[in-house]
Amino acid sequence: MYSVLKGFVLMWFLKVTVVMLLILIMSPGVVVGDGFSVTFENPNPCALRGSSVEFRCSYEYPDGEVVNKTSWSKGAIKDGRWTRTELSRLPSYQSRVEYLGDQQHNCSLAIYDLQDNDTGYYYFRLDTHDYGWRSKGSVYLSLAELTASVYPASVRAGGNVTLTCKTSCTLPATIVWFRDGQPVDKAEFHARAEDAGNYSCAIEGQESMRSDPVALDVLYPPVSVLVEVSGPSSLAEGSSVNLSCSSAANPAADSYTWFRRTGSPGSSSLLQVGSGQVLSLPSLEPSHTGHYLCQARNPLGENNSTELLLLVGMTQKLNASVYPASVRAGGNVTLTCKTSYTLPATIVWFRDGQPVDKAEFHARAEDAGNYSCAIEGQESMRSDPVALDVLYPPVSVLVEVSGPSSLAEGSSVNLSCSSAANPAADSYTWFRRTGSPGSSSLLQVGSGQVLSLPSLEPSHTGHYLCQARNPLGENNSTELLLLVGMTQTDRLIILVGIGVKVFAVLVLPVIMAWAWRKDSAADKEESSPTYENISGSKCYGQDSRVIEEETTA
Repeated sequence: MYSVLKGFVLMWFLKVTVVMLLILIMSPGVVVGDGFSVTFENPNPCALRGSSVEFRCSYEYPDGEVVNKTSWSKGAIKDGRWTRTELSRLPSYQSRVEYLGDQQHNCSLAIYDLQDNDTGYYYFRLDTHDYGWRSKGSVYLSLAELTASVYPASVRAGGNVTLTCKTSCTLPATIVWFRDGQPVDKAEFHARAEDAGNYSCAIEGQESMRSDPVALDVLYPPVSVLVEVSGPSSLAEGSSVNLSCSSAANPAADSYTWFRRTGSPGSSSLLQVGSGQVLSLPSLEPSHTGHYLCQARNPLGENNSTELLLLVGMTQKLNASVYPASVRAGGNVTLTCKTSYTLPATIVWFRDGQPVDKAEFHARAEDAGNYSCAIEGQESMRSDPVALDVLYPPVSVLVEVSGPSSLAEGSSVNLSCSSAANPAADSYTWFRRTGSPGSSSLLQVGSGQVLSLPSLEPSHTGHYLCQARNPLGENNSTELLLLVGMTQTDRLIILVGIGVKVFAVLVLPVIMAWAWRKDSAADKEESSPTYENISGSKCYGQDSRVIEEETTA
């Protein structure tokens, strides 16, 4: 009986001791937990796979304590128990984690290149000389996934399309879109044929991490219907030719019908002559001559090709003419194309092989060249070229000097003159200005395309110009200044003198006129009467949160 009572007392004593110890540990200000706390700015962050995330946090600790270590851990169930493992010990986090805080109050952490297994709970711990403390609360990181959608996925050209990008969590960010890898301006638009493709979305600033692509299919009737001929369009009787038809359409054209126009191109009299993508004419006759067109059709509609002219048993002879064949710049020019047969067609023109917009125009120097005509749709078969000659007086008259423009006495220099003109300039005259550049006193000093000055003297100093002439007129070059036997000081004096003359002639009169107007205004002001207002008048107007902590010694 005594031993049972002794055991009972001992058991009661142990229970009381344990309870007292627990109360002592949990009571504030008694053991390690007093004064320790951590604050997570965002305890539930969400980020994209492949991006980075920052856990911003701060911590407090009792006065007098010195923090000598901080660390972050990740929680996970291991062997049936919830355990925390420091990130520095997890190989998958190597070189992807950066502690942004310090050992004062900042405990922020960054994780880069986020991966699927980074999802979970993260805890903060700090150690002082006497204690180790870890947060009971945690940061839970979840990873977002971008999901792109296109509505409708299949749309007729002209219909409205809306692009939507969703994530598995809320991300305050701007969404950007790509079609086949190229940026897209708008998430809502009216569909065009070229809008078809694969669309993906991303967050602005993280464009490399895009959603899986989704397709947009744009449906439209046949467009760009084109007829091609297997041989020349001028064909001998009995020969054969194949005409093939192609188009862009979605869905693809499922019907091709061939027509020959029995009248003029503007007439509605079309004769059906075949069907299928290829029209075969195995034995040509003159009756096959005419304008052919192809009509392509799909469930959404139909469209016609441009008309192709076939000439059977005829030698197509186009005669181009230019009137006048030689014209002065600014004069009217008319291009005319005639055929050896009567068959309505649209004529197109070329100058030196390049298309010409108009058959009538005012001639410019650059309009000179060889002109040829062709029937639209038969551009490869052109007329023989005819020339247009555009006449104009000398332009772009240019003087070049064979040496520097500042020359020593006794040296030599050649001045050469060139110009653009048609006919070419047949006369060149050289002048030296004896006064200032604005003076009309020009002294003729030579003729010919080159002016030679074999033994320079100071008297040769001056402004030289060349006048080029042809039967249509003349034009002058800009003036070239030659300085013979002058030092830098002499040239400076000349320039200063010219500046003084310009000032006296142009600027001084303006200053004097301004001063006169100012004086006149002052006189008027002084002569104006002064009035006093002697009547009286009056004027009247009209989520951060603090996480719980647990302590460990």
